[in-house]
Amino acid sequence: MTTALMWHRDPGIWLDTSGSPQAALVRRHLGRPPASGDDDELQRLTTGLVSYIRSKGTPHHQPFQKSYGEALVRLFPDLRRAFGRIIADQWKSRGKIGHYELYAGLVMEDQDPEILAPTLAEIHGLLQNWNNEGWCPWTPALWLRILWLGREQLDSSAAITTQLEHIESHLDDDARFQDREPFCLMHAIGCMAHPVAESMRARFCDAFAARQETDGSWGDFSYVAHALIARWGLASPATS
Repeated sequence: MTTALMWHRDPGIWLDTSGSPQAALVRRHLGRPPASGDDDELQRLTTGLVSYIRSKGTPHHQPFQKSYGEALVRLFPDLRRAFGRIIADQWKSRGKIGHYELYAGLVMEDQDPEILAPTLAEIHGLLQNWNNEGWCPWTPALWLRILWLGREQLDSSAAITTQLEHIESHLDDDARFQDREPFCLMHAIGCMAHPVAESMRARFCDAFAARQETDGSWGDFSYVAHALIARWGLASPATS
């Protein structure tokens, strides 16, 4: 069953006409007809991330903090290969991999579970002991997304449920948890097939409608918005 939202402007217009990297990514993700420059935009975006990984030995955090990094890993073999190399290098040198490397490794679905396990267990412990204080605006959402992706490798269901219940009871009318950036959290929770996560969906839908920009997009968070709109089966939008 679909739900209609009242948008400031039909987001489909932006999606069909924008030449931005976010629009190109959303069109690719949703299987929409590409614009003429989409391949170039996405290649530039991916090449930049691969170059960053090769030069720094670690991924650029922003694409994952804004959630579209997951889509890029799924779509582009060059990026998966770059992550595969740094995962192998980190494991060989340190016996452990980073959090964003784990995120990518879980998305890739072809990494050795023994390599992913220590960092997955670390994040599980951090979520259990976090006490909802401090950390950057994205950290709790990223932990939730990582643990959900890794749920077949480590049973973190109790910790996830406890965290979701706390977020639900402290989510304000603007769909914000504390003072944290909301879109990453909406993506992490919105991708869960979990009753507590689903109970927050109406507030997240209202937040999408309220936070839409004047051009019909959600700026750098347009991937999040369109991915969840499609996932939730929202009806073709009506404009106000």
